[in-house]
Amino acid sequence: TQLVPLTDMTVYNTPDAELSEEVGDVNIPAPSDANRALQGYNVYLFGEFLDFTVDTTYLYEVDSSGLYTFEVTAVYEDCESDTAAGPVSIKIIVGIEELLADDNIAVFPNPAREVVNIVSTDDITYVTMLNNVGQLVYNKKVVNDNVLEINVTGFEAGIYMIKIETAENIIIEKVLITH
Repeated sequence: TQLVPLTDMTVYNTPDAELSEEVGDVNIPAPSDANRALQGYNVYLFGEFLDFTVDTTYLYEVDSSGLYTFEVTAVYEDCESDTAAGPVSIKIIVGIEELLADDNIAVFPNPAREVVNIVSTDDITYVTMLNNVGQLVYNKKVVNDNVLEINVTGFEAGIYMIKIETAENIIIEKVLITH
């Protein structure tokens, strides 16, 4: 039998396969490593090892605002994967003042479970909220107030667009609602 090299880009994962080479009347099996067990995940911050976890979610508490770059790799019995998507950078804001600095309007928390808060340096005049298919789910005229709390406990989990109107601005923000 002659071995022919593969010429396509398909990954052939056959965990139960046994490779062997016949030499005369002798059959020598070669074990397969295809069944390596996943041990967990290494989490890196700015390219430096931060933590090992077996969970698929990770919470990292920060003390200050800034840009944080994370990478996650899968750890197997005897090896570690590359990062699946490369480094992910996240801008973290820890105070209302910093949220207001960008466009004079803050929408928090994001993601939200029970309420969405809107704070503006200007009086808010109108707020509308659309679900991910464009249906109007919230509509309110606001009079002489720069703070609004929206109860979202009755909303389905998903991504929503909030349009906030003031005398000076019209801002559209995305918010994720989870339960």
